[in-house]
Amino acid sequence: SSSPLGGGKMSQPLKQCPRTASVAWCATEAAPTLMALGSSASSAAGGFGGDGGSESTLDLVSFDLSKPGQNMDVVASVKTERGRRFNSLSWGALGADGPFPYGIIAGGLQDGVVSLWDPSKIINSHGADSGLLHSVALHQGAVNCVEFHPVKPNLMATCGADGEVNILNVENPASPQPFKPSGSAKTHHGSEVLSVAWNRKVPHILASCSNKGTTVVWDLKQKKEVISFQDPANRLRCSDVTWNPEKPTQLLVAYDDDRQPSMQMWDLRNVKYPFKETQGHTKGILGVSWSSTDPNLILSCGKDNRVVCWFNTAQGMDVFSEIHTPHTNFEVKWAPHKPSLIATASLNGSVALHSVQTQQNSSAKYCPSWYSKPCGVAFGFGGKMLAFGQKGAAAAVGAADVSSFCHSLVVPNEPEIVSTADRFESWRGERRLQEFCQEKMQRSAGHVDEGLMWNLLGLQFDDAGRTRLPALLGFDQERIEQEAERYLGKKPGTTLMGPPPEEEKAAASAAPAARNLGPDLSEQGADDFFKNLAESTEQERVAVEAAAAAAGGG
Repeated sequence: SSSPLGGGKMSQPLKQCPRTASVAWCATEAAPTLMALGSSASSAAGGFGGDGGSESTLDLVSFDLSKPGQNMDVVASVKTERGRRFNSLSWGALGADGPFPYGIIAGGLQDGVVSLWDPSKIINSHGADSGLLHSVALHQGAVNCVEFHPVKPNLMATCGADGEVNILNVENPASPQPFKPSGSAKTHHGSEVLSVAWNRKVPHILASCSNKGTTVVWDLKQKKEVISFQDPANRLRCSDVTWNPEKPTQLLVAYDDDRQPSMQMWDLRNVKYPFKETQGHTKGILGVSWSSTDPNLILSCGKDNRVVCWFNTAQGMDVFSEIHTPHTNFEVKWAPHKPSLIATASLNGSVALHSVQTQQNSSAKYCPSWYSKPCGVAFGFGGKMLAFGQKGAAAAVGAADVSSFCHSLVVPNEPEIVSTADRFESWRGERRLQEFCQEKMQRSAGHVDEGLMWNLLGLQFDDAGRTRLPALLGFDQERIEQEAERYLGKKPGTTLMGPPPEEEKAAASAAPAARNLGPDLSEQGADDFFKNLAESTEQERVAVEAAAAAAGGG
């Protein structure tokens, strides 16, 4: 589906910080409102207040939504080595239960340098201790993206302007061990790799995308390239890539193409074409982020000064909320421990905090999963009480399709009606509501309207009640049907019965067939799928090389 949306009223942020910076949220629950800001290489804007300075800093900031005003609090700040600026920032949970209470921060810097910091040292010393754990020149040119593994915090992926993808084992952050995802693949050779993303379900699968339009999926266990694909419309510059948190074979690719911006959802079970696509923006898309809390929500930001939250449907992607900003945002990230909050980084010197909930479109018919509660109760007027929850057996085993209940109860607050309420519950429990209505009708002798009402209610529990209803109201059913048939030209009710069988078959054959991607895969099934796909890709590559060699020899 295509949704090129126009301009709108500027959105006021909940909080903001005057900084042109890459952003990372604290990965540990110990500090859910803590963020890291790294001076961006995308702008020469300097320190706070827009003084135009040239120093590059790593700043730790926090916010309190209960406090008035929009300013964030700067907790601590340290300078980077040789004033190198950030192209990317990532925050991992390594050592959160041990030596690193706040985890560790990784920065992808200029000159191909990747640096690691201990944020707890920076905070505890108020910036007197740089907290630098290690720096290494890992790429030739800028490091465009760094990303910690969401499940294995000792692993980190990097990519750069030199067309290389690297993996770092940071088990010992003072001496990280680098290795390559593959020993032979050169798919990204001669291009600039702009983004990397870890698969959320299969831990040894990684994706990367480049400025030449190629997206590559890697298998670290086999040290092979699983597969690579390109946009059928030959768009270049894949600005960002992210995986579906729930479905291991699906990923989203964004294109920084001002003439034909696009977000494409691919399923690796069929990589000839994307199975879902939306233009989304009127200019190039610079960043996307898939919510790990609600897998139906996706963020995107672009050069058209808009941040859009999409909700993923079976037919396409619809707008859940939309944020208009004065300038272009080059990054957007979900808060990991505050589900509705997002952070945006713009080129005009502002990191802003927004809520997709307060910016929700009035036409959006979707309820985010974070509103889901395991149980609850609410009182209403007249002693009414509503209770809901999950049935014990299903909840105990963590079943995917959890069985639930919703009970409507009445708490009597008038003693004189307790006996009547108990009697009614007895009728209801024995499924004798028709008899109950007949008894009420007999007791209403002398009150014609009340007796008719109970008679009508009693017919609802009679199998032949619908046919007796017109006569009870004083109508002749046969005459009504005759008059209706004379007026309609056909027997009443045939329209609701649907078209004749032959017409239904013709309509079914003319309708386009829905794209069937197959059943969802389990983690083991997905692991086997990636292994088989890598072997198939390798066989195709060998066959192509053999055919080329034979043609050259001939």
